[in-house]
Amino acid sequence: MISKTLTYAALAMLAALPVEAQQKEEAKAGKYHSVPLIRTDRSGHYLAPVKVGNRDFRFLVDSGAGMELVLAQGTAKKLGKQLNDGGKAGAAGGSVAMQKTRVGRFSIGDAPRVAKGVQTYVIALHHAALELDGEKVIPDGLIGARLLNQWNVVVDTAKTALLVPDEGLSEGAFADRFEDDKAVKIPFERGMHGMPFVDLIIDGESYSFLIDTGAGTGTIEPGVAEKLGLEVIKENSSFGGAGDKRVNNAKVVMAKDAVLGGKARFPKIYFHTHTMDGTLKAPKGKNLGGILGGKVLASGGAFVDFGSQQIIIPKRIVLKRGAKAN
Repeated sequence: MISKTLTYAALAMLAALPVEAQQKEEAKAGKYHSVPLIRTDRSGHYLAPVKVGNRDFRFLVDSGAGMELVLAQGTAKKLGKQLNDGGKAGAAGGSVAMQKTRVGRFSIGDAPRVAKGVQTYVIALHHAALELDGEKVIPDGLIGARLLNQWNVVVDTAKTALLVPDEGLSEGAFADRFEDDKAVKIPFERGMHGMPFVDLIIDGESYSFLIDTGAGTGTIEPGVAEKLGLEVIKENSSFGGAGDKRVNNAKVVMAKDAVLGGKARFPKIYFHTHTMDGTLKAPKGKNLGGILGGKVLASGGAFVDFGSQQIIIPKRIVLKRGAKAN
């Protein structure tokens, strides 16, 4: 019996049409527009060039934010926005106070698609500071899950690019380019606030994890890590998020041979232990495992396709190692 679960360290190179050639073919047809992303030094976050009104900014691509757009407080000030109370939201590191406003026009890179009159939240992002070229930078804002869904955007972790389709292109247009024997297609589902969740099997137990392109490190609920008896690699680790403080005294644990969506086996995945204290809920009928950071998907050269709601990993990609928590 041949197992249908693929271990990427053992995949052979296939003579499929190169993904880059497929992208060029699509670009000629004017269907997808490839916007180069900036990847941060250690955490592997993705910053996208955007335009708000007539001003240029760099926004974090953040599928773990359940909004369309978020402005940093400094960005809202530069734009001269009037702000209204927006309540609070849960995030790694605690809750965060929000304000509301609207932006007139929003676009990503050179892609022609434009969002108009988008309700936008404003939060302090200084705890989400990233490292770029050896210096700390604060994102000017966030591109959230709702906009990624509405526009059927594809995050290309192999090429470090955002593929923005023309309006009207079908939700499955990108996934249809890959024959089933040329790629592993792992479905995910939209949970709370439209955020993407995928099943991850660890030691035979299935848990639902938030796919968070805005998280440099993955997290796992402490109770889940304890139940599974995951090996502790490091004590007293810390990391930052959008919350009002850093997460301290976390453990770094390792999951071996975890299977994503029942199809893709990752030899090692590293997580920080951290609980979301009920602010993050798994889709109905699923048990919450935690957050799957962007590093894990990048290690597999994955496409995160918000149109077809699938993680697509071409079989020509060879996974060399699991993604490590900082």
